[in-house]
Amino acid sequence: YNTDAKWFAFLWKNNITKNVNFWRKDLDKVNAARNTPFYFKIRGTQLIAGRAKLISADRMTFSAAWQKFGLNNGVESFPEFVEQVCGVTRVEPDDRIKCLELDELEFLPDS
Repeated sequence: YNTDAKWFAFLWKNNITKNVNFWRKDLDKVNAARNTPFYFKIRGTQLIAGRAKLISADRMTFSAAWQKFGLNNGVESFPEFVEQVCGVTRVEPDDRIKCLELDELEFLPDS
């Protein structure tokens, strides 16, 4: 999956590796079992930036996602979360987003 460079940098800088929210705008069902390997790359590059295990996939409001994941959304504050998600995904703040909960996140910055 493609990921936002700011999201990746925030998690890496803060060494956040558990209970991470990989947010997306599409609400399609994820057909993957728990603990399925999940790889992501920085949008606009071919760099595989990290990997993790998929724990769950849920559709959530922005406030529910912030309440569940907090800083593990990849930003410092709820207003920044709304701004970042809306800017990257072009959804509206009252829309639901897909939240892919990841665990055992590994950063692969030199791949």
